[in-house]
Amino acid sequence: MSRQATVVIVGGGPSGTLAAIRLLRLGWRGLEIVVVEPRDTLGVGVAFSTTEPWHRLNVAAATMTALPDDPDHFRAWAGVAIDAYPNRAVWGRYLGAVLAEAAAGSPARLRHARGRATGLAVVDGRLEVGTDAAGVLEPDAVVIATGNERPAIPAFAAAVAGDPRFVADPWGTRWLDDVPHRAVVGVLGTGHTAMDVASSVLHARPAARVVAISRHGEVPRPHEDPWRPRPPQPVFSVEEFQAFDDAFAEARARVAAHPNGWVQGLDSVRPITQALWRSLDDGRRLRFLTELRREWEVHRSRFGPQTAAEVRGFVAAGRLEVHAAAIRAIDADGGALRLRADSGASWLVDRVILATGPVEDAAANPFLALSMALGTARPGPLGLGIDADPATLRVVDAEGSTDRPVWALGPILRGVLWETIAIPEIRVEAATIAEGILAELA
Repeated sequence: MSRQATVVIVGGGPSGTLAAIRLLRLGWRGLEIVVVEPRDTLGVGVAFSTTEPWHRLNVAAATMTALPDDPDHFRAWAGVAIDAYPNRAVWGRYLGAVLAEAAAGSPARLRHARGRATGLAVVDGRLEVGTDAAGVLEPDAVVIATGNERPAIPAFAAAVAGDPRFVADPWGTRWLDDVPHRAVVGVLGTGHTAMDVASSVLHARPAARVVAISRHGEVPRPHEDPWRPRPPQPVFSVEEFQAFDDAFAEARARVAAHPNGWVQGLDSVRPITQALWRSLDDGRRLRFLTELRREWEVHRSRFGPQTAAEVRGFVAAGRLEVHAAAIRAIDADGGALRLRADSGASWLVDRVILATGPVEDAAANPFLALSMALGTARPGPLGLGIDADPATLRVVDAEGSTDRPVWALGPILRGVLWETIAIPEIRVEAATIAEGILAELA
């Protein structure tokens, strides 16, 4: 086949790169794949751009292949044990190597358009992707892979938003260079990003301390050590889940009662989590989000054993404190900043780092916001990301149609699929999208 066609992928992080790899592996001469991404390197995104050795994968190497048809590909490439948790930079290099190999061996052409996509429009019946550096692109198909959007500065931090001692983006600046050696660093959040920040501070500044604060004060639970593959059968089926009198209570009880422990019980439902989410109406989804989400997250998205041991060691040494509190204000207090909680508690710190979870409202992303304003996309269920057909991953436009050749994958489909932020799900989504695009273009 030698048909001229162009596919534009908006976003060159892991999601967009996995889609590009699949298109290259299946594509033909005359197909051009244009990845619009401002970073110099495709594939790393935020998560895998870190080079610090203590920023490790939070899942075992055995589960991190980029290729659905070759489960051992990453482990063999990295030369590590199946139960290893190498640092995230290794996986970033791996994904780049897989992309380069796919590009070298494909009759299709890959082009990296360095810049940001500004919006998706339909003009005279054709798709147009605006960019800030490559002009207007007119593709035959579009893949939206914009990934996570970093959190906005919370209202309680408005008074210090311009203060250099307040860091709104822990990944975007060299703020650590300016942290005093004996500093007390306040971290807003207690999840994976927050613990990454704490680890960076405490490794770089042996005399420093970190105070991490979130409403719940929960940190991710550890993986099993040694690692075990998940059970072949889930502890309940989708049909059983739908028939439970109280679906969430019964699901929790069955996971907890798994004969090999709750980790194996929870991991056993991983292959059906998207189907479980799709089986819920919006009322029960909202109940999950308001009552159970944080419990799910700290048990589902876990630390590797080395990371968990390091966090425990920092706490035991008195270098890391984790508190449950609702911050109501941050004020300048002499040469420091004071974190004030609703409870009346307060902490005097030298720096404050915003390390809460990503924003899931699509309007926070300029490309998605403009695309929704132009009618080429619409918000996802419960305001999580954008809407798409869960089977085909074709984007739903403002009129409820999926007729346009526009697809999406990754974290922006949280409202549609829920379990869509990790590589095992995203690589399958990438395959689904690539096959759908190429079938349509052919």
